[in-house]
Amino acid sequence: AAVTSIDPARALVASGGADATVRLWSSAGEVSHLSCPAPVTALAWLTEPGLIAAGLATGDVVLLDPADGRIADRLEGAAAPVRHLAVLDRGRLLAAIGADGKILFRDVGARRTILRLDRGPVVSIAGAAGGGVFVLGGPEGRVQVWRVRLP
Repeated sequence: AAVTSIDPARALVASGGADATVRLWSSAGEVSHLSCPAPVTALAWLTEPGLIAAGLATGDVVLLDPADGRIADRLEGAAAPVRHLAVLDRGRLLAAIGADGKILFRDVGARRTILRLDRGPVVSIAGAAGGGVFVLGGPEGRVQVWRVRLP
């Protein structure tokens, strides 16, 4: 299945899928493509520092630099394929949800996982601007609100 993410600041759309490629699109068509080490299962734009986060079928997340196509960083740690990525806390955190429902919170600047949560089946996440309140979406429309103290 293909995945997409929009960067409104640059008027670009990123798409990815089983061919392990992230393609960047403008209204004029394909702009470029970036290679990943595994099939792409989730995407999110990090407006600062201007990178694309690609969740992979391996459970890893790679941060891609759209300017030169290189992998700027690789975040390992999930055992299941990444199903959803969310940029939280004004871009400081990246949340990766695995197919197993586990959530990894990663500090983008420090390049480390700061928190792991296992809250049962979770398919999406959104966060408040301050960074301590998260809304988790589950199967069958279930929603949970969590307050988490982050380092």
